[in-house]
Order: sequence, then C-alpha cells, then structure tokens
Amino acid sequence: MAETPPNLASKPGAPAAVGSSGSAGIRGAQEPLLKVGIALSDERVDFLREQAFCVLRLKTDKWNRFIGAEENQKILLDFLDHIWSDRLLLFTGPGGTLHAGDAQTSPPWKSKLLCVLKRGVKRVNRHAFKSQLRLGEVTGYPMEHLPVVISEVILCVLSNGLNHEEWPRVVSDDIHRHLEGLRSRVVTLRGQAEGRTLLPLPLCLEREQPQDIAYGLDGWPLDRGLLYSIETLVVQWSGQIWTILRKDSSAALRSADHPPPGPMVELQFWATQRENLLGIQEQIQSPKVEQIMEILRSVKSSYYSSFNAICLKVHQAVLEAEDIDLYLRPLRRLISGLEEKAFPQVESLLAPLFHTLCLVWSRSQHYCRPQRMVLLLQEFCNMLIEKAVVYLIPEELFKMELEEGVERVQTAISALQSFKRLFHAHRQRISQYYQPGQAVKLWDFPASLVFQRTDRVLDRLLKIEELFACALDFLKLERVELGGSRGKLLGEMVFTMNEEFHDRWRALRESKYDPLDYTKEDFLKNYRRFMEQSKDFDQRLGTVLNLAFQHSKGLESTLKLLQIFGTLLERPRIHQLFSPNYSVLLAMFNQEIDHCQIILDRHRKMLKDGCAALGKNLPEVAGNLKRSQELRGCVLSNRSNLNQLAHLPLGSVEAQDVFRKCERLLEVLDHHDEELFSEWTQGLEEVCHTHLQEHLLTLDPDTGLFRVNFNPALTSVLREVKYLSMLKNHNIPKAALHLYSKRETLYMYTQTLAMATQWYNRLRSTILPVELGLVKEEMDRTRQQLNPALRELTWAQDDLWDYIQTTRDLVKGVSSRVHESKSNVEDIQALMAKVSHQAFITRKKGSTLLILVDIEESVARQRTLITGMGEEIHKLVQYFLENTDAAAPGLVPLFEVQLVLNANEMTFAPSLDLSQRGNFYDVVDKMVANIAKMASFIPRVAGHKGLENYQSDIDEMPDLVELCHVLRSRARAAIAKVKEYQGSFASYRYLWTDDRSEFMRQFLLYGHVLSTEEAELYADYELKRNPPTLDNFKEQVP
Repeated sequence: MAETPPNLASKPGAPAAVGSSGSAGIRGAQEPLLKVGIALSDERVDFLREQAFCVLRLKTDKWNRFIGAEENQKILLDFLDHIWSDRLLLFTGPGGTLHAGDAQTSPPWKSKLLCVLKRGVKRVNRHAFKSQLRLGEVTGYPMEHLPVVISEVILCVLSNGLNHEEWPRVVSDDIHRHLEGLRSRVVTLRGQAEGRTLLPLPLCLEREQPQDIAYGLDGWPLDRGLLYSIETLVVQWSGQIWTILRKDSSAALRSADHPPPGPMVELQFWATQRENLLGIQEQIQSPKVEQIMEILRSVKSSYYSSFNAICLKVHQAVLEAEDIDLYLRPLRRLISGLEEKAFPQVESLLAPLFHTLCLVWSRSQHYCRPQRMVLLLQEFCNMLIEKAVVYLIPEELFKMELEEGVERVQTAISALQSFKRLFHAHRQRISQYYQPGQAVKLWDFPASLVFQRTDRVLDRLLKIEELFACALDFLKLERVELGGSRGKLLGEMVFTMNEEFHDRWRALRESKYDPLDYTKEDFLKNYRRFMEQSKDFDQRLGTVLNLAFQHSKGLESTLKLLQIFGTLLERPRIHQLFSPNYSVLLAMFNQEIDHCQIILDRHRKMLKDGCAALGKNLPEVAGNLKRSQELRGCVLSNRSNLNQLAHLPLGSVEAQDVFRKCERLLEVLDHHDEELFSEWTQGLEEVCHTHLQEHLLTLDPDTGLFRVNFNPALTSVLREVKYLSMLKNHNIPKAALHLYSKRETLYMYTQTLAMATQWYNRLRSTILPVELGLVKEEMDRTRQQLNPALRELTWAQDDLWDYIQTTRDLVKGVSSRVHESKSNVEDIQALMAKVSHQAFITRKKGSTLLILVDIEESVARQRTLITGMGEEIHKLVQYFLENTDAAAPGLVPLFEVQLVLNANEMTFAPSLDLSQRGNFYDVVDKMVANIAKMASFIPRVAGHKGLENYQSDIDEMPDLVELCHVLRSRARAAIAKVKEYQGSFASYRYLWTDDRSEFMRQFLLYGHVLSTEEAELYADYELKRNPPTLDNFKEQVP
C-alpha cells in the first residue's frame, strides 16, 4: 500500500493541476450509463471509499448517496479502467455531500481534496491496485498553506545537510536558491490573491534569530549566501513597493472598459491603497526587516540608501492615502443616494454633492490637486450619464409615446445641465470654503476636461429633443382642418404633408442603433436628413398658412386659424414666411375695436332713449351689464389671443397704438358699468327696507277681495341679484344680498298666500246668499284669520310660516267643502231630471182627456221604473264603492286615465287638475251626484208634506250618504297616487323636453348641458369650451 504523507501530494505538480482553471462542475457521462452492481462489487471502489472516509471524514450515508448515482459510478470506473483519465479528485460540498471530478474539474468550494493518481500504469489492475495508485491530500486553502509547506517541510528536508552530504556544494546551493525563489513567488502570489502586498523574507532569516547570525571582522556576515539573498529580496521588495506607489486611480478611467467607472471606483481605490500601504509599512517596520536594514547598513550596501528612501516614500504615501480616504468617505452616503434615487429625483442631490466636493478640496491636504478633482468630477459625470442611459432606454426611446419621450429627454438634459451649472457656480465661490488667512486654491483647470464626455452626450440629447420637438409640431397636422373658399384644397395639401412626415418618423422609430452612442455616426446621418426634410415641410407649411390667412374672413376665424397651427408658427422658417401678415392682423384687431365702440355707442344712446334691447328674460341692470360684459369679453379674448402669438411685433408703433385704443375702450366699458350699477344701488337699501315693512295682504274695499301685497320692486331686486351673481358681480349691496338670502322663504310665503287668497276670493265671488247662511260662522272665522295679514304682519318679520300655513288650511277647508256641496246639488238635480219629467197618467194624443184605461198599468210601470231606478242607484253606488276599494282582491281597472306627452309636457286625459273643468274628479263626483239626485225628479204625491219630490228622503239615508263619501275619497286617493307616479318621471324629463341634437352639441363642447340661467346669460356669445372627460360620459351612460 502506498504511503501518503499529510498535506503533500505524492507527485510534484499535483497541487497545481488540482487548482488549474477548468470548467467548474463535474464532467458529464460520455457513454451509456453502467449498472449499479458493477461499481458496488469492485474492490478498487471499496478501497477508494475507505480512503475517502479517512481523509475527508465522510459519513456512510453520504457515500451511499454518492455511489448510488450512475454518473458518479461512471467517473470512478473511467478512471480505473480507461487510459484517457489519469487523475481523480474527490471532495465534499455543502452539507457534507461527496463529489467526484477529473483533471479538468475545479471544485467550486473551498474544501479539502483527495487526489488519486495512477502510478506508471494506464489501467488499474483489480488485484495489484494498491501499488498502482498514488494518493495525495490537498487543503482547501492551498495559497495559505503552500508557503508553510515549502518552508516547514520541503525546505527543512532539502536544506538539511544530512540529506545531501554526498551532493556537491554547487548542487546544494542551486537547490536552495530555487527553493528561495519558489517560496518568494508563492508569498507574492498569495498577497495578490488576497489583494495586498506581501514582502517575502529570506528563509534563513526566518529560521534564525538575530543573535545567531555570525559576522566577520569587517562587519560582513560570514554567510555570503545570506547577504546575496537579502539583496535579491530588497530588489524584489523595491519593485513591489514601487508598483504600489505608482498606482494611479485614473488608470480605470483611461482603460477601454465599458461602462466607464463611477466615483465609487475612486473611493474604493483610495481605501484599498490605504490598506495596502499600511500593510507594507507594517512589514517594513517589523523587527526582521529592521534587522535586514541593519545588515545592509553595516556592510554599506548600495541598496541601503535606495530602499531607505523607498521606506520614507511609503510613509508619505500612507499619510496621503489616509488623508484622502478620510475626506472622501462622506461621499459614500451621497453616492449611495444617487444610486438609489430614481433619475428624475437625482437633481435634488447635486447641490449637496458639490458642497461636499468643495469641502473636500478646501480641507484635504493631498486631494486639492486639479488632476484628482477632474478625475472625480469625470466619474460623477459618468455616473449621471449611465443613470440617464438606463432611464432613457435608448433602444426604445423613439418607440415611446412622444410626450413620454420628450419628458424623459428633457429630464436628462435638465440633470446634466444642472450638474454643469452647479460646477460653475461653486467654482466661482470656492474661496468661501477656506478659513480666513488660509491659502486659497482655485479650480483653475479647464471645464472641458471635466465635461468632455458629458458635452458630447448632452449634444446628442439636444439633437434628440429637437427631433421630438419637430415630431410634436408636425404630428399636429393630422388635426388641422381648414375652412374658407380654398379650405378643401389646402386641407389636402396638409394631409399629404402629414402622411409624408408619418412615413419619415416611422423610419426613424424603426432604426436599430443607439442614438446616445456618440462614437457612431448613424444617428447623425439620420438627424441631418430628418432636419433637411423638416426645412422642406416648413417651407410648404408656411405657403399653406399664408394662403389660408388670405382667405380667412374676419378676426375670429383668423385667430382660430392661428390657434390651429399653434406652435408651428414659432418655427423659424414658417415665422419668416408669415411675419408680413402680422400688420394685417393688427389692422383687423383695430377694426374689431372700432366695431365694438360703435355697438357700445348705439347701446348707450338707446339706453338714454329708454328703448335699449336687453337679453332674453334679463332684468334691466343685469341685462345692460351683460351686454357690456359680452363686448369686454370679445375684446379681451381677441387681445389675449394676439398676445399669445410669440412673434407678434408688440413693440411696434402700430401695435402700441392699437393696444392703447383697446385700453380706452375697456375704460369706457368700465365707466359705463359703474354708472349703471351706481344708479341702481342708489336708494336700494331704502326701497328694500320700505317695502319689507308693508303688510302681507291688501283688501279691495269695493269688491271685498284680498290680494298679496308683495311689491314688484322687491321682485325686481331679487331678479337683479340673481343674474348679477351669475355675472360674477361681487359689489352687490348688503341690503340686496340680505333680501336675496330670503328668496326661498319669500317665494314660499307669496305662493301660499296667493293660493289662500285665490280660494277665498273664488268662494266669496261664487257663494249664494242661501249658501252663505250655512257657512257664515266659518266665513267669519276665515275673515278674522286674514285680518292680521292686513294690519299687523309684514314681510320683514320672521316665523310667518305657521300663520300662513294655518290660514291656508282654514281657507282651503271652507272653500273645498262649499265647492263640493254645490257640485253635489247640481249632480242630484241632473240625475232626477229624467224621472221628474215623466208623468204617471198621460193624455191622449191631441186631446186633454186623461187615459184611464191603463192607469193601473201606467202606475205600475212608473212604480217599477222608480223602484228599478232606486235599485240601480244603490247598485251603482255599491259598484263604485266595491271597485274603488284598493284592498279588494282581483281589482280590475274601472276608469282609464291616459298619461300623454303633449308639447314637451306630461298631461292627463281626462285632466287631474282640480282647477280645470272636466277633470277626472269632477267626472266621478258628477256620476255619484247624478245617481243620488235621481229622486229629485220624482214629484211627491202627498202634497200635505210641503215637499215637491222624494230627494229629501234620499238625502236622509245615512248608508247612501256614506257610500257617496267613500267613493269620492277613493277617487281623490287614486288621483294622488297617479300624480306620485307622474313624479317618478321627473328625472327623465330632459329626454322629451331637450333637443337631442342640442344636448349632444352642448355636452361635447362644455362637458355638461347648459342650465336655463347659463343659456340665458350666455345667449349672445360662446362659452369657453371644456370637452367632456371619461367621468362625464359615465354620468350620462348609467
């Protein structure tokens, strides 16, 4: 069995093979998978299992899981039976799992390796396999242990004189020198792997104490090889240290790496440099290095002075790195903030950043050098540019919505320009960051060194913004509609240009290059071609605009034309072509002012003559003010539209004259409004106070009829205040506003009193003397109830509603009962007319003699008729009663009342309005009364009772009276329910009252349907348009 020393591969070079860079992982199967039993029954595999248990401290379940995989079995058997595999690696992974690999496998984990090599054979025999295998153990951290292995094991073995007594001295020295070089390289390589600089010491110096070194009389060490080793390593140390001292943080920026480094690279460089230099300083100040320096000094070596100078430079470099790292450290928080913030919020962090940079410049002793500040600013520029690129998404920039693309580009431009602006601002006031008496170092380096890349990117962004601006302008052509005599022809020309521009913009959007890559010319070629085409569009559009302007009629249509073209007028070439028309536009505005002045003068003359034409349904003052407001709105609207024209020559003499004329007209309008308003307000408070102190009612002494005493002057004030409020007049007197605040209450008072006086006057005008005697007491009580409104109560008093409501109920009760009684009497007379006109005994035709032959038959027939009529009356009343009972089951309609839409109003046929003749209630009441009055047409035979007919007997029948009362009450209840049903259609009234075409027009223009007040107020000019939103459509479409 082969002997395996610990931590040492049996074959030189094995560790290097293990650590060679191969593809990480385990080599996959190259042949069909083998059966499980073959590997499990192989003694060679059992031997490998035992070694894995011993070296890797493997557990049985981990091995069983490993060997259960056919892929692992194939690796083991390929190594043992085939010639292409001469090395096997076994190592553990996370969780203690076992893995296998070959020479091309680099274990991904820092774990111990079991290396199995073939000893001079290509295939391992099943019987002598122990002598044919060479086993080695490699630690998981070879760079840490290899120097120890070399110095403590290999060097001890090879440098021991007993091991090479028979070797020539030349061979022994050569082996020692190679071991020294090997260890030196391993230490250096270990330091590079750890990111620091390690200075290897001579092996002989590491093993010996200072007092063990023997010196000759001349001060030289007796061991000349030791001095040679020391000087060799000093040269090596000098090279290593100079490499570190010459390191420059700008190397990363000068390299061709992509993307360019950001400011964190600078901070990390100085932090790493500080740690590295501190490590070097610590090593050169160690006792053994001091011993080496002492040896070099004692022998007066030429290397002593140079290395001593290097040590001084290391000390200075440490101070420099510590100072720079200390003052750059506050930038870490700002850099983290810039990295974490979304790009649109980055601009807010730039001012604190420059403040910190100025503090670093003024406080640090070693970073206040132009080249270093330029480097740091360049890296901050790189950081902003990279964030801008991520934010802009160059490959999708032209594929975005135009508005979104413009917003992103403008945000990027604003951030970069803000960075440059803050740089120049802080550059000017850098002296403010120094203490009094401290020497000031200015940022005197050229700004072009800092912003070389930024300016190139910014130039690209400005060109992209220009492309977007052109696109936003020319894509508006699809919404341009031209009128006039040549509108169709000009519109077709605009449509053609729009189609051409869409094609060119589509080609730009489909481009595949990065527009922000300033190292390539593809974008610039397309940019120049696009701008040349835009100049052609400007020429053609300017021609179309001039032609459309020449055929426009009036100032309003001209201004609408200019609003349609909008920002296209600001394009240089279009402005150059259109600029001669601005004087014509000013002349048109001057004519419009003259026309408004003529209208105002005519209106003022008519106002003085008392025949001024006012708006529909408007009171005098509000109507005149509205007319002035219309004129003022027309002038101000035109003036505002003119002022919005960016290139209108407002500073010219002609423009100033026109606008001064406009101001004079506005002053005249204001003076006219003040005169009208002051004339109306004069004495207004006295009018309101006087008329509110008047009594509620007045009495006509001739007719005895009442009238509501609400003065028309108060009604006029209320109407004026209503429309003045709609005109946004804020100078309405307090007395008028106080009166207007009570408008709802006053309206309720006047309407209720009007109904009560109407009922009372109708009752007083129609009641008969015989009827008056029956209700005399109630009439007197009603008159007494009305007396306070004649003599005591005024409109200025509060809490009149209880009195007015009580009065209304009292008058209504008397009036309704008298009216119903009169109707009942008339109906009874009509019903009995038929019987009263038919005699029991008739005469012969043409003779005065009575017919007595069939008198009994005639009497019987008449009696039958009367009896049948009585039964019929009872049946009809009972029928009405039963068929008007809402609680009766199986109720079917008895009467038909139609709800008819007539002239935009809902009406009933027959009418349900009690004030109209022939209404439904009158029909039912008349039917019931006619039934009950049939007895009045039957003359009474018994004359001694002093009664003409049998009506009194019918009237005294309580059952019949009750039936008639119930029937009438049910009719009134049915009418109330029908009116309630009619009210349910109130919310849909606009469907038949409004014009559907007008409704849609107003909705699309203003987002809502104009109310009555708005329609009256703005009847003569157009409201400001406010197209509907999605929420407005949702409100209209439930």
